[in-house]
Order: sequence, then C-alpha cells, then structure tokens
Amino acid sequence: MMLDKRLKIVTAAETLFDKKGFKSTSMQEIAIEAGISKGAVYLHFKSKDELLLAVCESHTNYISSKVKEILNDNSLAPLEKLATQIRFQFEEIQDYQNFYQSLFNDEAIKLNQEFIIYYQEYRVEWQQLQEAFLLSIYGESVKPWIVDLAVCLDGLVTSYLSLAMLEQIKLDIDPLVSWVVRSIDKIASNLESEKPSSVVSADMLSGREEINAKKAELKSKHIEQALTRLIEKSAGLKINLDARNTLEVTLAHLKTQLEAQKQDKVMLRALLAGLRTYRGLSKERQLLAQRLDIELV
Repeated sequence: MMLDKRLKIVTAAETLFDKKGFKSTSMQEIAIEAGISKGAVYLHFKSKDELLLAVCESHTNYISSKVKEILNDNSLAPLEKLATQIRFQFEEIQDYQNFYQSLFNDEAIKLNQEFIIYYQEYRVEWQQLQEAFLLSIYGESVKPWIVDLAVCLDGLVTSYLSLAMLEQIKLDIDPLVSWVVRSIDKIASNLESEKPSSVVSADMLSGREEINAKKAELKSKHIEQALTRLIEKSAGLKINLDARNTLEVTLAHLKTQLEAQKQDKVMLRALLAGLRTYRGLSKERQLLAQRLDIELV
C-alpha cells in the first residue's frame, strides 16, 4: 500500500515537473495530481528536493533496465545492439526534453549530498553497463582500452544530447545514430593494431564500495533523525502510566535494534506495528518505516 502511494506521488511529480517546471510546482499540486492528501506526500518525501531525486532515480532506472534488455537481446547483431541502444537514448531524452530543460534552467534546484551520491552511483553503473556493451560487441581484444572506449561512446552521445537540449535543435536520429556507431566502430577496430596508451583505467574511477559506504552513512543519519522525531513526539503524548511504560519499553527495544550491527527486520516491523495504537505517532511511525524500507502492518 505504501509503495503504491509512493509510485503515485512520483508519477504525479514527474508529470507536473515536466509540464510546469520544478520551481513552479507545489507539493499541494502534486498531492492533488496524485489524488492523496498533502500530509500523505510528506509521509513519503520530506521535501520537494527529495521528490525530485526520486523522479530522477525512477527515470534512470528505467533507462538502465531497457539498455540491459538490448544488451541481452540475442536476436540483434552486435552493431545492431549498439545502434539500438543509442537510438533508445536519444528518443528517450527527447521525450523528456522539457523536463530536463527545466532542470537546467531552474535556480531552485540544489545539489545536496543525496543528489551527489545518486549521480556518483549512476555514473558508476552506467560506465560499467557501457563497458559490458562494448565488450559484448568487440570482445576481450579491446579490454585494455575498455574504460576509454566507454568514455568515448558516452561523450559522443552526451554531447549530441546536450546540443539538442540546450540549443533546442531537432536532430535527425537516423544519421546521428549512424555517425556515432561508425565513429565508435572505427576507434574500436584500430585499437588492437595501433595499441595506443590508455588514458583512464578502472581503478582511477570511484568504486561502488566507496559510494555504497556513503549511501549507508546517509541512510543511517536519516534513520537516526526519524527515531529522534518519534521519541520527541512520544514524550508529548497524554497517555496513562501503563501505556507510557509500554511505549517506553517499545522505544527502547527499537533503539537497541537500530544500534545493533545486524538489524532484525522482523523484530523492527513488529515493534513498529506495536506503535499503531498510539494515534499521535502515526506520521513519525510511517516515516521511520520508510527510512528502514519496512512495510507497515
């Protein structure tokens, strides 16, 4: 149920950001578009910046999944796969041109820590995906230069995409795809015979382990903040002594579980379920569940 609402909110936000721009869209308008209350939106997303991040993640996840489908499509010849991938990227970005154009021009957007980590993670995933694509086409012979070759492919595509968006030029996709494929094929075909020195190696790029560590640190901070809000709100509840004692024991167990090296998700879910009788804690309980990726009962 919570996941369904979250998807509705993200879809509504994407529609409105594309239509009106990020700055001009309010959380109230997003709530109306999603068919839920403004309070329900804030249960899932604490700010419009966080919601924008979710929209961007949804879009990039979709792009990555489609590129993986093309990579694994054995009905396509190697260069057909490359052409299909490039065509998909251009067509997809053209569909979202207004959305991304508004992001580039919007002074209200802030590159906070979440956005930076998201970009780093996606850059690593995309680089690895492009490398896998090129290795599937040209084989192990290009492996010493695979990082540089992937950078070249991404650079060509990104440059044309930027030109189309920033200059608002309507590019003809057929010759564009042909040009990029021919350029990459020409470079890749001569690597083994010419043996140029590589410019970038895999160990020079940010590793997924480093990014995952940053994400884990950020998630831990968000969980800690959500727990603090829950405890602070609990202190102000007007309840009898027995209910107060039960509540404090539950919160103490929650705190212990969250501080444990290995968290017990079943126990955490049960403890959060035990708080549902305290009506004044509804928002705080749902926020903590969201930070923990736990479905409430």
